[in-house]
This record gives sequence, structure tokens and C-alpha cells, in this order.
Amino acid sequence: MQNKYEKYEQLSQDTLEKMTENKENWQGFLDTASRMYKYSFDDQVLIYAQRPDTRACADFSFWTAENRMNRHIKRNSDGIALLDRDKRKLHYVYAVEDTEPRINGKSRDPEAYIWKLPGENRAAVNEMLCKQGNISSDSFDKTIISMAFSVARIRAADYDDEFEKIYSKVSPDIPKDDMKKAFHNFIAESAAYIAAKRSGTDVTTYFSNQFADISLFQQVPFTALVGEATADTA
Repeated sequence: MQNKYEKYEQLSQDTLEKMTENKENWQGFLDTASRMYKYSFDDQVLIYAQRPDTRACADFSFWTAENRMNRHIKRNSDGIALLDRDKRKLHYVYAVEDTEPRINGKSRDPEAYIWKLPGENRAAVNEMLCKQGNISSDSFDKTIISMAFSVARIRAADYDDEFEKIYSKVSPDIPKDDMKKAFHNFIAESAAYIAAKRSGTDVTTYFSNQFADISLFQQVPFTALVGEATADTA
């Protein structure tokens, strides 16, 4: 019989298997990851599995401590279980939707701490990005996507050694060089999607034809590697 840790370890494995079944599942995961960008890929998977629509989450002390958010966790709220693989233990975070202000009126409003890019600031941020990247663009959406693609394609090469190991074990029915090219591009697409989604871009306008190679990464080792590289890069 599974203990609690093994139950969530299995949930993580089962979720990984489903995430690359189709592009809709993968984009659903990326939507969650775009809000959980400070978490590791391993944590993102379990947050996606348990609370895919949460806008933010944090541990109990962050929400409740007087010198931090000073909020209540709502009664009967379930924590989101995450894995500490080194110690084989669970630790929990709680969704912002499961918190409420204290009656003393001294609670902090989470909305002030959830990062967002208001529309009136997009032009100024675009100007800064163009200056930093020495490029010319009058569209923030195109700038953030272009820069994300460029950075991600460079960073994707950092995972080539791990790619080689997995490729040699899985032996997919596609030449290695073609598979590696698809691997780099898939990471770039995924990281750019997260950056765009987090910045408030209408991703349906720019990503309608992306993730066409998702079937190449349906083996769990490849899914995990693509996910880790995407999370680190985005």
C-alpha cells in the first residue's frame, strides 16, 4: 500500500505522462507554469496536477506570519503537496484563493504582490527591452516573444549532454540531429510561451501553430528534460 509520499510521487509520474499527450495538455501546463515561475519544474508539475488555475501559492508561514502576509488559511483548505525528493518527505504550499484577511484589518493584499504588467506600462517596458537588446520594435508582444526565443535557443544547448543520454536509452525512431533540433525548438517555443503568457500577451495570436513536435517528447524522460529546461530558461 502506498504511503502519502509515494501517492504524490505517482501523481507526479502520471501527470508527466499526460502532459505531452497533446498540445492542449502541454499548453495547459505552461499556463500554470507561467504563474509558478519561481518554482522548480518538479513543483510546477504537482501544482498543475492539484491546483492548475491558482494565481499564486506559498507556504503556511508566508501567508500567516504577522510580519509577512498576516492572513488566514480558510478552514478545510487542502494544501498542495510537493515532493522533497532528497528526504522523501512532503511539504505543502497553499493557494492564494484559499487565504482570507484577518479581522484585525492588518492583513496584506496579495494583489499588490502578484507580478503583472499593466497595459499602460507595456510601451515603456518595450522601449527598455529594445534598448537593452539593441533591436527595433513597436510591439511589446513581438519583442518579448522574439527575445525569449533567442535566449531559449542559446540556453537549450546547455541540456545537450542530458539529451544525448536520454536519446541513447530511448532510441526514438528519428535521427539524432533532427531530434536535437526539434528539442531545442520545443524548449524555445515553451519558454517564449511562458514569458508571453506571464506578460499578458494574447498567446492564441502568436502560438496557434506551435508545439507541432510534441509527439517526439511523450516518453517521460524527454518530457521531464524539456520541462526542466523550459522552467530554467523561462
